[in-house]
Amino acid sequence: MKNKKSDTTIKVCVEGKKCRKRGGPELHEEIERCAAKEESAPRVKAVDCLGLCKHAPAVVVKPEGTEYGEVSTKDAAEIVSAASKGKEVDRLLVKKKKKKKK
Repeated sequence: MKNKKSDTTIKVCVEGKKCRKRGGPELHEEIERCAAKEESAPRVKAVDCLGLCKHAPAVVVKPEGTEYGEVSTKDAAEIVSAASKGKEVDRLLVKKKKKKKK
């Protein structure tokens, strides 16, 4: 029996120059393997670039827009599990700098 897919999509950068060099394709494969084991698995999609190059390899969970950076294959199961439950992995979140007001 196939796993039920959720409305959540995990997007993994695999083609961005830095993401590719830092293991994006391998990360995508591992996230797909982990998602295949989940009951309500999120969709997993390889993308060209997420615009998070300085945080490569990068992952974005939609529709929430959660951005993860410097992700390794060891983090894959945790990301899939959190996405399946609508939660975040705090230690991997990309920290956005606040713009200074002029």
